[in-house]
Amino acid sequence: MKKTITLLAIVAMSFNANATVHTVSSNPINAGQYTNVQTCINASTAGDTIYVTGSPYDYGSITVDRKLTFIGAGYDVTGTQNNLGSEVDNVTLSNNVTYATDATGSSFIGLYINGSFNNNSGAYANIYIGRCFMGTYVNVTANGWIIENNVISSGYGLDFNFTPVTSCLVRNNFINVGISGQSSSNVQSGLIFDHNIIEGNLGQFSNAIFSNNIFFYSNISNWSQINNCTFTNNITASTASNILPYGTNSGGGNMNNVTFGSLFVGLISAVQGYPALTTLNWHLLSTCIGHNAGSDGTDVGIYGGTYAMQNLTGASSIIPQMTLMNINNVSIPVNGTLNVRFKAKKEQ
Repeated sequence: MKKTITLLAIVAMSFNANATVHTVSSNPINAGQYTNVQTCINASTAGDTIYVTGSPYDYGSITVDRKLTFIGAGYDVTGTQNNLGSEVDNVTLSNNVTYATDATGSSFIGLYINGSFNNNSGAYANIYIGRCFMGTYVNVTANGWIIENNVISSGYGLDFNFTPVTSCLVRNNFINVGISGQSSSNVQSGLIFDHNIIEGNLGQFSNAIFSNNIFFYSNISNWSQINNCTFTNNITASTASNILPYGTNSGGGNMNNVTFGSLFVGLISAVQGYPALTTLNWHLLSTCIGHNAGSDGTDVGIYGGTYAMQNLTGASSIIPQMTLMNINNVSIPVNGTLNVRFKAKKEQ
């Protein structure tokens, strides 16, 4: 196991040579430096990285009051010896008056967040959320956020509760909850939704950009207060009032009223929630109208674009994961040799 931690630590050094790498594990057979994530946060310095090891136990809620990078094992882990994810409850962004720090610039990668992602009466910019499962709602309160390669499912959805939105990017996510802005009268010209699959409703957006998305059973007729937005190269399928753009909105290249049977390799014909959606094949058929039909020449949906969804497990593409570790000795004499079989892989 020491070899595993060393491997992770070496990879982590590439993020920031001056930062400290901490390991957290509540799994008694895979020890870390800490057993509790919040205890580790409290002992960390701004700029540090925290590895949250996959565990059969929930790590509980956390409050982040300094710039940190969290890297977990994923949310629907497959292909490892125990297939354990890194689960936390609520994530609250906050500030620390004593140390004059706050959560601005923090990153959250490969976590199963089964509660809310919220803030403690503040606006924290430049937050990165990648390869996570978001189980309740995400409250975006400042510019510079990047939300990519996540499954955002259940709960209240994705909310942009500030104005003006000048730089927020939501790309290559599976979203089957509602998405809303603060008001349709506010300017959100820097808010971009690109290469997502969206099953939920939209509400209260103005001047936002929607490109290369698949609106699948998202019931466009229930969208409210969507004004002066741009819709380009999107697919609508099995929704009500399928035509994009509409009203005061503009755009072109949209593929409206596509039949569900001509879309996905998995021949998916109904709304899919978590975890069922992780078992289905959301790649486009080679004969689909959206194949290589995005504004960038790639597929419309989560598998197109520069930041295509690599998998629906949340596993990191940066850090190798241990897939197997067995001790082959039945017994070991004094001064004997411990024979360990160790295997690891890196997600693509």
